[in-house]
Amino acid sequence: MDVAASTAGVGNRVGDRPGLTPVHSGTVWTTYQLTPKFRFGGGINFRSAQTPANQLYEAPAYSTVDLMAEYKFDDRWSVKANLINAGDVYYAADLYQGHYIPGSGRNFQVNVTARF
Repeated sequence: MDVAASTAGVGNRVGDRPGLTPVHSGTVWTTYQLTPKFRFGGGINFRSAQTPANQLYEAPAYSTVDLMAEYKFDDRWSVKANLINAGDVYYAADLYQGHYIPGSGRNFQVNVTARF
């Protein structure tokens, strides 16, 4: 058996799940047109626990919720508001062997659109 083919010195062993790859992840999003001018929606983002390559620790699973509302004044003007990570969940968005980068906290965005 070729040792170089069965192990990776820096990364994962052959056949292992790649580091930072959760077993389960997904997003579900839906919108509802309440009136011809008003639309709202929401979604859930989920990622199961994940581990950096060759590490003994694990970042826990997390779920975040995003919300959206949009109002169209007419065919030209509209305003849309997004609330990202509505629950202000603290999670590890990017993992590395020696550190992690936390995910975005609660974020509120408003866009005004003008069509010409």
